[in-house]
Amino acid sequence: MKEIILGEIAGYLRGELLGDPEVKIYGICGLEEAREGYISFVASPRFLPQAEKILFDPERERPWGFIKTSNVPRPASTEKGRGSK
Repeated sequence: MKEIILGEIAGYLRGELLGDPEVKIYGICGLEEAREGYISFVASPRFLPQAEKILFDPERERPWGFIKTSNVPRPASTEKGRGSK
């Protein structure tokens, strides 16, 4: 994956960025594997406590960011009642 900055991703998603917009992102990983330079996403509010624990861990001194969005369209094949055969 080519390097991209968090601010660009927030722009693509039309989301609200909290944190450093210059954080460099090199790839994607799950919350359990969260590490510097990688991005994860939370699709359900039940995972927010886990995400917050990772983001605000006082042991981790690094730039961080969080993009809050609720307007990301789902592909037609995953929308309820659409795309299923």
